[in-house]
Amino acid sequence: MTEAKLLTTEEAAHYLRLSSRSLIRWRVERRGPPVVRAGRKVMYRLHDLDAWLDRHTYDMPRDQVAR
Repeated sequence: MTEAKLLTTEEAAHYLRLSSRSLIRWRVERRGPPVVRAGRKVMYRLHDLDAWLDRHTYDMPRDQVAR
């Protein structure tokens, strides 16, 4: 079994290019990527972040793409 790369909330937010505050809010609302809890510590697996991004990626119609 390979060891999963774990990221802090700040590291995960940086990886996803959003604020830590947004990631925390999404966690509370249960709409963000899955977390790993070790006591009070909250961590994110890198492969879970990638999978979450894949599930939330879609193609925009050409007429809606910013120029």
